[in-house]
Amino acid sequence: LIDTAGIRKRLLGTRSKGRIRSTGVVAIEEEAVRRSLEAIKRADVTLLVLDITEKVVVQDKRLARQIIDGGSGAIIVLNKFDLVRDKPTRDGRSLEESYEDYVTGHFPQLTFAPIALTSSTDGNGIRELLPAISRIATARGQEISETELKTILEKLNRRLGTPKEKVARRNIRITSMHQSRSLPPEFLITIGPKAVLPHAIVPILEDILRATFDLAGVPIRIHVGTSLLQ
Repeated sequence: LIDTAGIRKRLLGTRSKGRIRSTGVVAIEEEAVRRSLEAIKRADVTLLVLDITEKVVVQDKRLARQIIDGGSGAIIVLNKFDLVRDKPTRDGRSLEESYEDYVTGHFPQLTFAPIALTSSTDGNGIRELLPAISRIATARGQEISETELKTILEKLNRRLGTPKEKVARRNIRITSMHQSRSLPPEFLITIGPKAVLPHAIVPILEDILRATFDLAGVPIRIHVGTSLLQ
């Protein structure tokens, strides 16, 4: 478990703009940021900890991109929930739903990551983090058999066979699917030589994989290849 240094909002990504002087303190902070970003690359699971009382900023989104690029599992932690617990909400939604919608809107690339509401002051939600981390770390290394993937492919083809999808799929013929690696899991699907795969198909497949193999919090990479055979 690596507890990285906090990254101040004005540090990440500002060096190139000439707004940071290499003073002793700032140099130390910059080294802490470098080590934090390196830790993300090595991590099995990364917790993106956000202050729930502050707005999401560009730096937070840059960190989210680092998590995606590094391939680690992810949990978005909204800390200091105790400070907003009694805040009124609109439209009859719960406070939890309002914050989850807010975060999902700002981190569309991390929609696979569960959101945890925590308070380091009263400990609320902290105890539940370790089991979630363990589950995601295990799922990230999961290897799915060819038999199971064949079943997934059949489910996908049934989805493509619905009237709504038939219009979009036209010449689609997904001939095979296999897992090319784990940590994180990557899959290769093969389509016919004249097939055109609509962009919506990959998210559909990702949803089926997540629901079937409990891959919440785990990034999934899906590559599309073309078969040379008719």
